This record gives sequence, C-alpha cells and structure tokens, in this order.
Amino acid sequence: MGACLSLFGGKSANDDDDQSGSSKLLADDQKQEDLDNDEMSSTKPNSEETVRIQIKGYNEDEQNNQQKVVLSDFEILKVIGEGSFGKVFMVQKKDDGKIYAMKQLKKSNLTKQHQKLKTIEEKNIMVNMKSPFIVQLKYAFQTTTKLYFVMDFMQGGEMFYHIRKAKYFKEDVARFYVSELVLALEYLHSKDTIYRDLKPENILLGSDGHIKICDFGLSKQGVKDSDKTKTICGTPEYLAPEILLGQPHGKEVDWYSLGCVLYEFLSGAPPFYSRDKQQMYQQRINSEIQRKPQFQNDAWDLIQLLLAKNPKDRLNTAAQVKSHPFFQSIDWEKLLNKDVRPPFVLKFNNDQDTRYISNEFVKQAVQNTPYTPNVGGLAGANQDFDGFTYQGGVSINNN
Repeated sequence: MGACLSLFGGKSANDDDDQSGSSKLLADDQKQEDLDNDEMSSTKPNSEETVRIQIKGYNEDEQNNQQKVVLSDFEILKVIGEGSFGKVFMVQKKDDGKIYAMKQLKKSNLTKQHQKLKTIEEKNIMVNMKSPFIVQLKYAFQTTTKLYFVMDFMQGGEMFYHIRKAKYFKEDVARFYVSELVLALEYLHSKDTIYRDLKPENILLGSDGHIKICDFGLSKQGVKDSDKTKTICGTPEYLAPEILLGQPHGKEVDWYSLGCVLYEFLSGAPPFYSRDKQQMYQQRINSEIQRKPQFQNDAWDLIQLLLAKNPKDRLNTAAQVKSHPFFQSIDWEKLLNKDVRPPFVLKFNNDQDTRYISNEFVKQAVQNTPYTPNVGGLAGANQDFDGFTYQGGVSINNN
C-alpha cells in the first residue's frame, strides 16, 4: 500500500484545463487512487541505450569535457516504491557514494501531449521550489525509452506507514507535522502553485525527523489567489467538495486536504472514509463530519474550519490557518529554520537502512540496468521530452 511513485511524483492527471473528457478512478491499493484518463502500467528496468544530452553551446571537448549524469552513474540498490507509472528505487551514485531516490517513468506510457507537458511541469516545479519541506530534485535525465527523476532519499518513508503503525497520533505529534505542512503549502501558494495531492502517502519523513512533501504530478503553476482551475484531479479521500462537484477551484482545495490529513492523524482514517467511493463522495458533499472522542476543542474547531464544504467559509490562507489557536504554541520562525525538535527521530543502522519502508517494495528483486552506449547518437533517440533533463542546477534542451 502507498505506492512510492505517488510518494516521489509520477502520478498522471488530466490537467489540461481546456481539454474535455471525463475522468475515471484508478485503484492502486485501498485508498491509493487518483483521478486520471489513462491507466498506466508499472515497468521494470531493462537494458537500453542511454542518451547523453549536451548543454546548448557546449560540446564534449569544451568546459573541461564536462560529463553529464546518466543512468550508468548510479547503482540500483532496492525498490522502495511502485505505482501506476513505474517504480522508485533507492540508488547510490557511484562517484561519491551518496544515496538518492530515483523514479523511473516509461515514455511510451506518456503518449498524450498534456501528459508530456505535465511531466515537464512536474520537473520544473521541483527545480524551482526551494523549501526545507519540499523534496528537492537533484538530477533529471532520459534514455531512449525512459525518464528518470533523482531526488532526496527520505529514509523515514511515508507518513502513511507511521500513522498505520501508531493507529493515530497524539495531538502534539499531529500539530508538529501539520505545522510543517502549513509552511510547505504556504511556500507553494506564494509561488502561485496549487499542490492538489496532499495525503499521508506524499508526506515523507527524513532521518532528521522533519517532513517533506513530494509528488507534484497533479500540481498546477500560475494560479494566483483569485484564479480558478477546473480540472478534476486528486486522490478521492482528500478531494474538496467543489472538485467532486466539478466546480472551478483554487488554492483553498489544499487547505481542505490539510483538514483531511489532520483528521486522519488524530483518528487513523480520513473523514467520510468508505471503501464504497460513491458513498464516500455523497457523504462528503451532504453529511456533517463526525467528532472523535480524542479531538480536543481547538483541534476540532480547526478541522471544522478547514473542512467547510463551501470554500468561502473555509480557512483558505496560510495566515488564517497559522493564527488559529490550535497552533498557539508554534514558533513559526523557528519551525521554518528547523530549530524545533521533532516529536521523535528515527534510528538507522546506516544510510541504506530501509526499515521504515514497506517490505512490499524492498523485498522485490532488482536488476541493475546496465549502460549500453547509444550507437545511433541523438538522432535515434526519443526526443519528445525536450526540456526535461536537469543536471544539478542547469536545465538542458535536447537540441
């Protein structure tokens, strides 16, 4: 459960706001579902030609024969996630021994133009968002048939894993993690970006005890405070009512999802959860949320304000959320600088310890993909993803 692909990005969504057509639900496991137009198959790495992309104006003999990062620069150690688009691996960079997460996408699964554009947009979001609470992209490169994102390896795994193990969190623990999520959403919104997929599977815990969010495949850039978008996308258990009703929506949908996450942290399940999706949708639109016995007054008040069915009645800015009494004990400046001690810090034997990542993934056998030089050069390569490649600070075109 909790496909790591949704963790590290790579879910597809119909995010072409001008494109007509209905969406259907894609079921992964239990609540691992996204609204999409196409069901994608998972893929295993295999031997293939690797395309070495050159920066415009450079050639192999210039700039000290600068070498670009390619697939053969990494050793694949373990599978740490799997989803509808492909797999995520724990990898080690051969030259310096650093551990990363590497998401693999198959180009043949991204055949529609809006899917290609969303993949480029996801890469751009990860490149441009510099927050301590957002997973950072280190490299992005491509082979003739696949795309690769190389990112921070979050050794503590998904928050989904931890909430299921704990059943639910005590209020102080939930407050800490939700406070960091508030700062992550505040940063994204300040960059005119809607996240649209906040859920425990996309909240990763680092070895330092702090969280980062990931998976920007459903995110949309260029959305100002008063702007609306109309794409139906997201994970069913965390969708705001206006999305379910097909109404235009803005940044306020992220605050609704935050309310769902807080509710789940404190109770062990999202509000209105049901295996019967239609029943869950109807309850979310028509029914009142139920207070659990462990909800203290401030927590319950915040949940109600975040889960207001009408977006106009909802807390819908970071300033409004941060000023709520539930967060009275939070020093936001210290939290932003990570000067607040996390509720607990996980213990690891080494930097390859995956004890907090599901055995469903790590027990899978992996075969390191050998590097085969591209005999035909760039002429024979799939160049449909121009602008995807990113080499540690530089985005690269394919021509």
